[in-house]
Parts: sequence; structure tokens; C-alpha cells
Amino acid sequence: MKHKMAQALLILVLLGTLLVLSITETASASGTIYIRENGNVDPPTAPINRAGDTYTLTSNIYETIVVQKDNIIVDGNGYTLQGSGSGAGFDLTNRNNVTLKNTNIKQFNYGVSLYKSNGNKISYNNLTSNAQHGIFVSNSSSNVISGNKIVENVNGGIFLWLANNTQVNGNNVSENGGDGISIGYKSHNNTITHNTVSYNSEAGISLGWEFSTNNRIIGNNITHNGWTGIYIVWSTIYNNEFYHNNLDNAMQVHSVNAINIWNSSYTFGGNYWRDYWRDYAGADLRWGPYQNKIGSDGIGDTPYIIDVNNVDYYPLRSPYEYWSNPTPGDINKDTNVNNNDLSQLAIAYASTPEKPNWNPNSDINSDNIVNVSDLLRLGKNFGKNG
Repeated sequence: MKHKMAQALLILVLLGTLLVLSITETASASGTIYIRENGNVDPPTAPINRAGDTYTLTSNIYETIVVQKDNIIVDGNGYTLQGSGSGAGFDLTNRNNVTLKNTNIKQFNYGVSLYKSNGNKISYNNLTSNAQHGIFVSNSSSNVISGNKIVENVNGGIFLWLANNTQVNGNNVSENGGDGISIGYKSHNNTITHNTVSYNSEAGISLGWEFSTNNRIIGNNITHNGWTGIYIVWSTIYNNEFYHNNLDNAMQVHSVNAINIWNSSYTFGGNYWRDYWRDYAGADLRWGPYQNKIGSDGIGDTPYIIDVNNVDYYPLRSPYEYWSNPTPGDINKDTNVNNNDLSQLAIAYASTPEKPNWNPNSDINSDNIVNVSDLLRLGKNFGKNG
């Protein structure tokens, strides 16, 4: 009798456990989570804590989050938002001034989707394994995408379409199945700066679908992308600026019927073409806006020609980060302080700005005269690399 009672009790416990598991499973698959316009979280059982205008995840979530309220912060708190290959992780439609941060977002169609949304910030998230793009921005303006890790998405990393005045800064956009960063149809005045765009299967950065103008691509590391570093197509793609980028790709630029700007003014220079210097037949023996004055400046004496309509007139001899702040004494900015720099200093020795042999790069201490003080500073760093 006791044995049968114990057996019945065990069955009841197992049935109770299965019931709890069934309820839990139903809750975890309850559907889309909303942050409503009135500030409420729907359903209220979703693991999101509200404190004023800040919403913080308290555990992993396996649903889409649709934000319907403006002027809020959604902090993932290091937790994961995971889908099943469709929809968007965060859906921001008609939203203003929403900040999304600190969330691992994966396995949706789009990790984050912004549509007709302005002034939002997407920062410090990890977006991986999404079926289309990590971040998709459409019909929107003045959004900021910064500090995110956007890697291994099936198609591309960041896609802008009818998007204006977007800032894409300091992101790691790498190892995606398509282009790293795409600037699409009628997207104007966007700024793409200080991103690492590497090992993407297609182009590192692409501009296409016509009428995308006045975009600024500055200070990015665009390296080892599968097809080309930069892809530009259609004749109405023009007046976009590319400078201070470091490029190292099998094909650096593929430009089709497009006219763009590939350097800033002489003082600020152009881009660093890693593959370019391997085949470069000239030398850096001149300085000045027309590269006609004796002395090195870390800029190639002849332009880097992409095609007849696209020329970098001031190609850099070293990556911009170094070129703009070289080791004192590295007059030609080739990352080595050696006899070449000593020769340059000798040519300019005893000169001042009005003298024909003046070279500002030889004035290492910037006192408007090349003298023993500059020689001593060069000697102090002689033999240094990088």
C-alpha cells in the first residue's frame, strides 16, 4: 500500500512539473513585446524593468520588441534579444529620440529596424547572425549608430535607404555576408567615420542606386573585404567625400560612372592606399600643394588615379592615424626614423619659412627654424619604427 501511495505521489509531482513547464513555455513564446505610447510594458510579465524613461532588460528575451514611445532609453543590460530568423529585434517605426544600447541582438531578419524615425541612437550593441542586415534605416533622418559590433550577419552590416544626416561612427562592421556599410537610394549628408570595415564578403562600403550625394566617408579602416574596398555605381553618385581612410583590399575601389572627391586640402591629405605603395614607381621627394618644393611631407609626389574622374591628389604614405601624428623626426612619415629623414633635415638645415630650402616637416620643434634643436630631436628617435 505504501509503495502504491508513493508511486501515485510521484506521478502527481511529475504531472505538476510538466504543467509548470508548459506554462513557462507558453509565456516564453507569448508573442511580440511592446513598450506602449503610455509607457507601459505589454505584456507586463515581460522581463523589462521601467524606471522613469529608462527600460532595462532583466533577462534574455526571445521575441521582437516594438517601441511605441518617444524620448526613452532601452538598456539591454548585457542580455540577449534573440529571434527565429524573421521580423526585427527592435522595431522603431515613427519614433523620435529613442536610445537602444548594450543588447546582444541576433537571429532576426533585421537586428534593428528604423522606419520614418528621427534622432535615435543605436549604441554599444552586438548584432550578429541576422538574416538580412544588422541595422536597417529607411525614410529616416538624424540618427546615430555608434560603437556597435555588427558582425557575421547573413547579408550585410548597416543599410541606409532614403536616410539623411545619419552618423555612423566607431562601429566594427566585419565578416558580414554582403557589404559592410551600404548607402542606398537618395541618401544624403551621411557621415561614416572611424569604423572598422573588414572581411565582408562583398564591398566594405558601397554607394549605389543613384541620387546619393554629399556623404562623407572619413577616417575608416577598410581592409580585406572580399570583392572591393569601396563600390560606387551610377553617374548621379557624386560629390561624396572620401579621405583619411586606410585601404588594404585586393581591389581598392570599383567606381562606375561616378564622380567623387578623394582628398581634403593639401594640409589634411587624402587616403592611405596600402596596395598602392607596393606598385608605386615614384618617390616622396617633394612637398606643397603642387608637390613641387624640395623635401618630403609623407604625401606621394604623384596622385593615386582610380579612373579619369576620380583621383586622390594627396595619397598618404602611412595610415592616417600615424601620418597625422608621426614619431618626432620621421620627416617623410614612412613610420621609420632613419637616414632618409636625416637627409631631408640636412637639405632644410638653417632654413626659415621664407627660404627656398624651407620644409616645415623638418622643423620638428615648430619654432620656424631648422637647426640643431631639430637635429637633436631626430637623433633621440633615430632607429625607431612606427
